[in-house]
Amino acid sequence: MGIAILATSGCQTQGAWVGEWVGTRPLLTQQREDPTAQTLARVRLTINADGTFKLVEAGFDKEGEVVFRDKTATLTIQRMLGRPIEQLGPDIQGQGGTRTLRLEPERKMTFIRGEGFPDIVLQRREDVKDEE
Repeated sequence: MGIAILATSGCQTQGAWVGEWVGTRPLLTQQREDPTAQTLARVRLTINADGTFKLVEAGFDKEGEVVFRDKTATLTIQRMLGRPIEQLGPDIQGQGGTRTLRLEPERKMTFIRGEGFPDIVLQRREDVKDEE
């Protein structure tokens, strides 16, 4: 009985993460009218129930596996631009690594890339108006 409760609890936690999330990296005032800067600032994340994800960040398509915890999750980027990350050059490999997610109230999460990068608040796509 304890095992069934644990398994159900894990599914409920994972279910809070599954879906499509969108957000925008903060832009400098002079960048706000630049279409290229706007594209590079967008973050789109799709988390699948099977523990995989697809991420568009800084204009690059990335894929990998996600490990769920209670209120945090870790994305491990394994593929970029449709290829295994280890097959890409060192400059591109720097776009890989891990990302941390933290669940927030009101159907939001914080996307954390790490030192030198601002955290980004992501919302469920269906909650965002005028999303392209």
